[in-house]
Amino acid sequence: KMESEGSEEVKREKAPRKPLAKKTKIIIGVVAALVAILVIIFCILSGNYKPAKVAEDYFLAVANQDADKLYQYLDVEDSGVTSKKVFKEIFKSEDKQELLNYSVTSTTESTDGLSATVTIGYTLKDSSKSLTTTIDLVKDKKKNFLVFDKWNISGKSAMVVEDYKLYVPKGSSLKLEGVEIDKKNSTKNSSDQYDVYSVPKLFKGEYDAIVTLKNGITLEDDLKVNSYSSYLTNLDVSDKTKDGIEKELSKTIPALYQAALENKSFNDIKDAYNYKNADLANLEKAYTSFVKSISSSGLIKFTLTDVDIESTRVTNEGYIKVTAECSYEYVVKSLFSEEETKTSKTERQMSFVFDYSDGNYKLVDMGSMATYFSRF
Repeated sequence: KMESEGSEEVKREKAPRKPLAKKTKIIIGVVAALVAILVIIFCILSGNYKPAKVAEDYFLAVANQDADKLYQYLDVEDSGVTSKKVFKEIFKSEDKQELLNYSVTSTTESTDGLSATVTIGYTLKDSSKSLTTTIDLVKDKKKNFLVFDKWNISGKSAMVVEDYKLYVPKGSSLKLEGVEIDKKNSTKNSSDQYDVYSVPKLFKGEYDAIVTLKNGITLEDDLKVNSYSSYLTNLDVSDKTKDGIEKELSKTIPALYQAALENKSFNDIKDAYNYKNADLANLEKAYTSFVKSISSSGLIKFTLTDVDIESTRVTNEGYIKVTAECSYEYVVKSLFSEEETKTSKTERQMSFVFDYSDGNYKLVDMGSMATYFSRF
């Protein structure tokens, strides 16, 4: 019986094994390929998320002025004024230098593994010197794909400023790069002189700024954002506004001199300058003083020949103060004889303050008017 059982066991050992089914072989091959691919992908991703690689990509984006890539590093929400479109507009630079070569020379991680510093050496076209730059990174508590460390560029402050304050005349509206600054992307406070917009984040750079005063006058200029705040009260008045004020001055200046020569009071001329909600207290005071000066100047006739606005600024009340170069001719009584007169030509800077109402520029103050005329 034992011999019989032993022979059966030998027979089983010598029996040929069945080959794997074709379907099984395919499955094994696919699984092996997937494992290999996953290993390769893991190795690639692991390398891409290391501090040196993140710093290298950031360095190249800056060197090549690749606004699309740089925007991804900024970690800002699109509030209109912080959109990619706005970033690409203000990131334009005319002094871009061509990168010839570069290499990551060192990577140093902190002992706690929460920060790192990467040093990159590089050369530029038309430069005989090799240069170096250091890029600081900090580790985010979040992970990439739940596995890989996420490193963020620490020096983003070179491109973004936080809690930036914009001071504008009270009652004004403001646009940067065509985007309205309002309660959606800022908080608004008011002081005695200004409305203050506090914007959580702004890109550093030059913006096209447009301030529309409460009276409808528009100011435009480039606004350079690079620190903590900006006062948008000295922006340029548009050419259209300047032309309109110059046209008004060409009528207003001769009218003021003629009224003073006729010794008219302010009440006599008030209707010509009055308008809805007008505050003419300063104009009345200035005109009254002007009439007194003219009465003792010996002036007989005043003729304005040219007026050219040289500078403008916005007052705290939201008016436009202009300084104009005025050319004129005048006739005065001779100092030595009441019967003799003297005619002269000269020019002088004069200043005026204008409001804007119902499509017209309204004079609300005047200063530096010519009241001395040579009688020699």
